Amino acid sequence: LGSGERLLAIISDILLTSRRSRTSVEAAVHPREIDAVELVRESVLALGPVAADRVIKVSVTETGHAVVYADPGRLRQVIDNLLGNAIKFNRDGGAVDVTVSTDGEATTIAVRDTGVGIAAEDQEHVLERFFRASEDVAGNGLGLAISADIIKAHDGTLTVASDPGVGSTFTIVLPAHAETRTSR
Repeated sequence: LGSGERLLAIISDILLTSRRSRTSVEAAVHPREIDAVELVRESVLALGPVAADRVIKVSVTETGHAVVYADPGRLRQVIDNLLGNAIKFNRDGGAVDVTVSTDGEATTIAVRDTGVGIAAEDQEHVLERFFRASEDVAGNGLGLAISADIIKAHDGTLTVASDPGVGSTFTIVLPAHAETRTSR
């Protein structure tokens, strides 16, 4: 997807999320088996210039081909958001490592940074709509909430672990195949 198409998808997601209907997000997700490593590499390539401006080293650690049952556009949107945040809230000269792995039933994508981190009391709210840790934090507080809704619509999970001053890790776990999705 081009930048304009991604922007339209974000606007669409804001409208869907504003209705707060999980079924509307689910209706916007069209999963199929895709290569998670390829999707991560595309995101890293697209956001490379932003990282380079701040001398942030971005690396991808993977164990080979990792199939994930996901909507490629929606999953790319989530990866772009997590990677963009990892760069934005990092320190100049810092690092971001994106790890992709699978056990054949579930595929995990973890975005780990060496940034400012998130206070313990804020970690439980960071995936909520309109939450910002402070007024100094740029953004509208929707990116992570939309990402969490997209991952839930895929029968997956998005979690955060963080140490203030050390960095954060956002971890996505999704079904590897249609057969490994949890039943509703």
